[in-house]
Amino acid sequence: MSKILIVSVGGSCSPVVTAIEKIKPERIVFFCSGGKNSSVTQVMGEGKPCVTGRGDDIEKLPNILVQTGWEDKFDKENDLLIVSNPDNLRDCYNVLEEFVFNRILEDENAELIADYTGGTKTMSAALATVAVDFNFSGLFVTTALRDNLSKITVGQVPRRVGVDSLHHKRRATQMLPVMIKQYYFSAAVRLMENILFECDLPGDSVDELDMYLNFCMGFEAWDRFDHRKALEHLKPLAGTKAVRESFLFLKKVINSRFIIDEEYGKEGGMPGHKYEVIEDLLLNAKRRAFQGRYDDAVGRVYRAMELLAQLRLKLNYNIITGNVDLNNPSITDTLREKLEKKKNDRGIVQIALRQSYELLYELGDPVGKDYAEHNNKLMDSLKLRNDSLFAHGFNPLSEADYKKIENSVCRFIERNIEMITGSGKKPEQFPIYLKDLWVK
Repeated sequence: MSKILIVSVGGSCSPVVTAIEKIKPERIVFFCSGGKNSSVTQVMGEGKPCVTGRGDDIEKLPNILVQTGWEDKFDKENDLLIVSNPDNLRDCYNVLEEFVFNRILEDENAELIADYTGGTKTMSAALATVAVDFNFSGLFVTTALRDNLSKITVGQVPRRVGVDSLHHKRRATQMLPVMIKQYYFSAAVRLMENILFECDLPGDSVDELDMYLNFCMGFEAWDRFDHRKALEHLKPLAGTKAVRESFLFLKKVINSRFIIDEEYGKEGGMPGHKYEVIEDLLLNAKRRAFQGRYDDAVGRVYRAMELLAQLRLKLNYNIITGNVDLNNPSITDTLREKLEKKKNDRGIVQIALRQSYELLYELGDPVGKDYAEHNNKLMDSLKLRNDSLFAHGFNPLSEADYKKIENSVCRFIERNIEMITGSGKKPEQFPIYLKDLWVK
């Protein structure tokens, strides 16, 4: 691994020479100002362009290459970065960024180090910022004791600046909120894990990142329907403003899921109106639509529609759609005769979405009646799903397709849950504001 030192050069050669001698890089890249007062002369000027001291104590010295013994190793074409306007932060940053980016493409294992002592304040700021943005392995400022307010005099030494924590703090504070607002929790989890793995952070920073990680892991698990794992991660945060309402809803989702998925169990759940698992699916669908993943969104809406009929039949009539008991007292002789014809080769009666709603209608159920009233509109919307690659066709679903399904199928589901439960209160979408983690 080659150690590359990028050093900003100003009107004084002394700190640059010190940095090179102490850091001992395999390659040096000089970041210089151009124009009338170019600092390039400090690097490779003829004669003795370097001046140290002041007043009567002035000493003229050869250029930096001569002083450090780098004349034969210097590559003018590749190791000299010149910014024409050294007081323009954007120009300074762009010159450095282009070099660093190209260097990473050439050798991603190169060890980049910076010393930002020399040059204009803007050049120093740009070099320090690039070092943080690209997570340099070392950032230095060459300094020493001062005998006045204007000049370093004796005992110069490059002092390491803690770039790791700055870099990772920036990633956490800038990237994490964006990921969460877009519901990319898996990416947020990887970001937090990388930060905690790569950087030796102070205790309070670790505690903060651990809290963010629990938050992200909890909602990542929930987003892929691992409700119990989500409960485990979110429990320590349940008392915060950000998580409180979601945590209570999650417990109700677990209880609701148990009704239709008995093998999952209801450990950790709490009683609700019993249809929360369907509301959870609709919220998940809306998150996928927000991300532009309309096929995924519609698949979840379809499953929610199917699940509404399954739950209604089980809760109100003790009918299991995957294995209809023809001796169920709710089933009339006429219905029994119809259902007998649907037996498969194993003698089991299994009914799909449309047949489930038709059965509800024949049982005189209000959900079945609502379905019959809006059947054409609902089936027309669901045909879009059937023609998609996720179902039986090849058509990608668009935002307009999703909106059509949302306005018909989602409204049908929400309307009937409200009718069944007698409550117009809908659960909230996943929280997206990390600041609320600090509010009890």
